[in-house]
Amino acid sequence: MKHIPLLVLFVVTSLSSSACDACGCAIGGMGFGYVPFQKNHFVGLSYQHHSFETVHPALFSTETEEVSNDQFQTIQLWGRFFIGDRFLVSGFMPLKQNTVESTTENHHIRGFGDARIQALYLVKSVGHAMSTSQLTWYAGFGAYLPTGRIDEESRIHLPNLQPGSGAFGAEFNSTFSARNNDLGFRSELNLRTNG
Repeated sequence: MKHIPLLVLFVVTSLSSSACDACGCAIGGMGFGYVPFQKNHFVGLSYQHHSFETVHPALFSTETEEVSNDQFQTIQLWGRFFIGDRFLVSGFMPLKQNTVESTTENHHIRGFGDARIQALYLVKSVGHAMSTSQLTWYAGFGAYLPTGRIDEESRIHLPNLQPGSGAFGAEFNSTFSARNNDLGFRSELNLRTNG
């Protein structure tokens, strides 16, 4: 009985969804999931795979509708280091392989993405890692460094395919995490601006 919420979560997350291929919504929301804020330093690897079938409607009567198979894969080295009781610093270095295959052309781009570093301050904390419930709220700032490669051949008509942005960026982060026994919830707000 206690595993029913977990089953519902897996079913809901496997449902089909739609996104705008022009504005970048398709891959913009790649988060790294629930990460508890126990006072532990760590370094790890994460892997994400996003697959889309994109329909490009015909703009003129002489054109035909085109369908593409889009694959976005990311392996990310990341880590976290606590400085005292109220500050933490984390960093992320992604390696990306992005593919768009359609009936008229194929594009495969592989390379490092933009490195990201962030510093967060503990605004509120209730409970601890060994208690029945725990609540934490961190807020802070981050920076994106243009370490990602830009493919000049495809950057104009496929900007979302690029591993990197080619620009410095800054962000504000707010991360709220709550846990009760074995059930956890995490919510993030990231406001980002690119240079």
